[in-house]
Amino acid sequence: MKRIFLGAGCGAALALLASAIAPAPAIADTALPDGPLTWIVPFSAGGGADTWTRIIAEQAEPHFGRSFIVQNRPGGGAVLGWQELLAQPADGRTLIHASPTPIITLLSEKEPLFAPTETKIVGYLGTYETLLAAHRGNPWSDWDGLVAYAKENPGQLTVAGTNSPLINVAGIFDQAGIQVTFVPYPGTSDAVSDFLGKHVDILAGTTTSVAALVSDEVVAVLNASDQELTEEVRAALGEDVPPVATDLGFEASSSPRWVGVHPDTPDEIVAALSERLAALMADEKVVQQIRQTGEEPGYVPASEAQPRYERLVEQMKRSIDLLE
Repeated sequence: MKRIFLGAGCGAALALLASAIAPAPAIADTALPDGPLTWIVPFSAGGGADTWTRIIAEQAEPHFGRSFIVQNRPGGGAVLGWQELLAQPADGRTLIHASPTPIITLLSEKEPLFAPTETKIVGYLGTYETLLAAHRGNPWSDWDGLVAYAKENPGQLTVAGTNSPLINVAGIFDQAGIQVTFVPYPGTSDAVSDFLGKHVDILAGTTTSVAALVSDEVVAVLNASDQELTEEVRAALGEDVPPVATDLGFEASSSPRWVGVHPDTPDEIVAALSERLAALMADEKVVQQIRQTGEEPGYVPASEAQPRYERLVEQMKRSIDLLE
């Protein structure tokens, strides 16, 4: 066997080459907790948050270097899963993926188990807007007509939807100085059914639910959120529906799919989790699978998501008071 001996110069050159082609370790690697990460979903299996979490979990290991364990903890208006998170050590090993639902539950209770600020936000996986829909040909089929009709007939217009969309639009109507009657529904399908049957005047729903209804009979009246609609949604609506925050100057928000950890989790662990989650949410496999559900991912890191979350809680608090 012929042996090849390398001189010092060749050895140094190869060392440089190896360092150039080897993947650079992530800045926050040392802060990540060891072992698998448990992701709590405070809803039953099969829902939106559960679907997103399982899609993410399938592609997690290449980005996190560890696997995800998904645990469904439904109950108590999605608060029981959050309570389970708070019972775990603040080491970043346990995360929760939720929506505005448990925030609404906590803000609506006279004696909540804890405050909705009892978490540190790792990131927003995406947000979904609230749109208003109406049947064409009515005085309230566009925003100016809706405002005029509501001012002339305070409380007569009925607005249907689940709690989260209704809370989003309650603040908008208050800023516009109009009164309507809110009709809360436990599920979107029932609200849509009564809207199509013209038992209620206006539907407050997500972009997905409203876009599916737009036709020669139904029109999208308003984007009651703080962000622009995607090109796909605008195409489905057939027209641009600008957000009230930019078009009307109202304070508005969007409903996030948020990921949080125990509020006492060290900031360096939160930053490490957020960095890796950003890479995971940019994974093309994850993006495509989420888009197949009819929704759009749009990651917001911890540094931006935390203050947005705090503003959302305050806005929801004011809007819930308006609904009571």
